[in-house]
Amino acid sequence: MNCQVCGASSTNFVSNFRPYLDYDTDVFDCVACRARFAPHDVNAHEKLHSQSSKYLYQADIEKQIVSLLSNGDVVNAKSLLGKKPVNSFIIDRVIALPRAHKLLEIGCSRGYLAAWFLANGRNVLGVDISPTAVAAALKSFGDHFCLPDDPRIRRGAPYDVIYHVGTIGCVVSPVEMTKELIGLLKPGGMLVFNAPNRMSCDFLGGTWLSTPPPDLVNLFHPEFWQKEFSSLAEVEVNVLTAGRLTSGYIRMLAYFGASPVTRLFDVNNYKPPSFWTKIKRYFLTFYFALIDPPVPHEYGIHVVLRKKS
Repeated sequence: MNCQVCGASSTNFVSNFRPYLDYDTDVFDCVACRARFAPHDVNAHEKLHSQSSKYLYQADIEKQIVSLLSNGDVVNAKSLLGKKPVNSFIIDRVIALPRAHKLLEIGCSRGYLAAWFLANGRNVLGVDISPTAVAAALKSFGDHFCLPDDPRIRRGAPYDVIYHVGTIGCVVSPVEMTKELIGLLKPGGMLVFNAPNRMSCDFLGGTWLSTPPPDLVNLFHPEFWQKEFSSLAEVEVNVLTAGRLTSGYIRMLAYFGASPVTRLFDVNNYKPPSFWTKIKRYFLTFYFALIDPPVPHEYGIHVVLRKKS
């Protein structure tokens, strides 16, 4: 099987991976680019947004951001978004730029991050492949969101900044997508995003990260971005280390293994762990946090590609 990330034919089968009771997939490693990947399902994200799934948390964030921004509370909205380090990374990079800059968000989900920029007077267009997610964003935050085939995307180019959060690990052709996005930038414009870290798996000896396929299907080696895109852009890569408590949680998950406990699209069927299992998990999380060094953040490859003239 050719590599889903770089297209190379030098790949190795890792294992069959079952993250859910009703879903399994094959996992592969690429010798050339050192990525780990699972086959992409083009319909996965619409299913996850439109059916009962773990993506329901996205709707909760949307509602909270709607409430905060309707009261003009951009400070607490930023604090809520900043619970994910990558959101703070994107916000800090973009907010320092001139207000007139044109922004494009790829994989905008229900629009809550783009909405924060809109509330701060920024010119931003959000794009997502899920009609359900785009419809929710339009209803909550106005006509600033569209599907990938909308002519407004090309019409708005060139952009000063294009950003995405958690998207690059979910697409079928990351290299092609990244090159296309660089092509939509002005010379000197920035493509800002995060990528899931393959090294986190290697560090703990696991098959995958805590977000499994069919959502997340590509894990990247930190050196990948410099090697692949240095001819097109100035490349800046920062690799985050998880905090001690987060590291302890990741180690705890690795300790318990990847036995499936729920179905992919029926979150109401989830059977919560017993009281003593919860106590054991809490204890191990704090135990690992205290005795072991921090691990690479699972989703903490922060990348800035500044388009060359």
